[in-house]
Amino acid sequence: MPASQRWRWPLLILICFWPSTAYGHAFGQRYELPLPLPIFLWAAGAIVFLSFIISAILFKNPPPGRQFRIIVTVKLGKLGQNSVALLVAVARGLSLTLFGLVVAAGLLGSQSPLENLAPTAIWVIGWIGITFLCALTTNVWPLINPWTTIYDVFTYLNKAAGPGSNIANYREYPAGLGAWPAVVLFWCFAWFEIILPTSEIPATLAWALIYYSGITLSGMVIYGRDTWSDNGEFLTIFFHLVSRLSPIELCASCIPSISSPALSRTASQPRSPEVRDPWTKQLKIAVRPFGYGLTTPNKPSHSIAAFTVLILTTVTFDGLLETLFRQELISSVLSEEKFVSALFIIKSIFGTVTIGIETILFFVFPFFILIILFITCCLVLLISYENLYDAALSSNSEKRPISLLVRYFGSIAPSLIPIAIGYHVAHYTSFFLVAGQLMIPLASDPMGMGWDIFATANYRIDLAIVSTRFVWYLALLSIVLGHIVAVVVAHKIAIRELKGAPLPISAQIPVALLMVAYTTLSLWILAQPIAEY
Repeated sequence: MPASQRWRWPLLILICFWPSTAYGHAFGQRYELPLPLPIFLWAAGAIVFLSFIISAILFKNPPPGRQFRIIVTVKLGKLGQNSVALLVAVARGLSLTLFGLVVAAGLLGSQSPLENLAPTAIWVIGWIGITFLCALTTNVWPLINPWTTIYDVFTYLNKAAGPGSNIANYREYPAGLGAWPAVVLFWCFAWFEIILPTSEIPATLAWALIYYSGITLSGMVIYGRDTWSDNGEFLTIFFHLVSRLSPIELCASCIPSISSPALSRTASQPRSPEVRDPWTKQLKIAVRPFGYGLTTPNKPSHSIAAFTVLILTTVTFDGLLETLFRQELISSVLSEEKFVSALFIIKSIFGTVTIGIETILFFVFPFFILIILFITCCLVLLISYENLYDAALSSNSEKRPISLLVRYFGSIAPSLIPIAIGYHVAHYTSFFLVAGQLMIPLASDPMGMGWDIFATANYRIDLAIVSTRFVWYLALLSIVLGHIVAVVVAHKIAIRELKGAPLPISAQIPVALLMVAYTTLSLWILAQPIAEY
């Protein structure tokens, strides 16, 4: 990198890798709202509540078996199968090459976050970009998952070594374990991203990838590639859940593991096969409304419900760290003498008091949201108790209130996905558009060694590509639309799960009020660093 370009690195580090500090200042000034913020909050909440009333009326008695999607069948001849196989092989090879380049750049390249490919490729393109792509198009992760590719290559080489070499003797995955390994790994990943100050250091990221690769590949070797991907590989589960919001679904597999994860695999379900032919003679593509995939029935899984809550709470907590609430809370704790001994212990464990307090809050916050969601489900069933009880007696079935509460609590979680994606779009789009430009110079010099392979190393980042006005109205639109979709999805799930009993509109009011409250909270959080009101 020429010396004339180095003046901007400290500023860009501040903007791109500490958005909690510079989010509102990256554009030069804060946006002055044309109306007081409370008016925006009340209006957004009113729109969400109105959408609840409309959905309650329109979907009160939905026609049974009605499908709101179009399935297009594409028949593949021999040439088509070979072409698809070639495209998939090229895509998987490129993703594996990029994965190796990111690890090598992190270990061997410059340790400046903006002169190294690793931070931008992982946080900007990988975490934010692929999430956007899966939510807006379809689930592309099975196509570019580097760990399944590594495993498949290893399996192929293992078979080529001779009949005595066999890694397909998998252990039975514990039925009661569910997706809890993925929940734990995702929680640690989110803590690493949001709390840990060294999460943008290239070498730290490279070693994190190496350690996670060891965990993932070990799980695949022990339990099978697909079994571990469905239960322990958190990125597979995350992108699958996100893609249920998307308008396109690949119904027939033309890519390894592109079918939906089992998410609640039991001992009776098959283990990963030793040999798997991913190519079919036809490909079915389903075109559906946004969010329709969230209403399709799935066996309730409390581990997946916890995973979904964790998706929502982590992105919300990330936003809370950008408000004055964080600073005031930490200052008030530090000023209290009764917390001196506790703060000493926190500092000895976490290194700094700030990281310790944020870590504690980070691990407590999901339980707070989980309790609120559970209370909401209890209120729904309490209001519907008489209808549910009569239906249970008349049908002599298992639809008793306690059983329904457990089932409903596990089934309602997908309605949180649109909220999380709406917040993801609102919170990270400006970061993606600004920091994503770093891929242009990094393509020529991925390791910060002074290379200029594609003559783009001197590209200057355009900070004016977005404005605070754009960020605010995008946040307003995405938050409101996300909650509207969530209201409709939650209503349809309630009708499906509580079938056999008339569901009064009043029973869904607790869910609607929860959505309204989260709408106003999300907009308030997003307004703090960018809006003047």
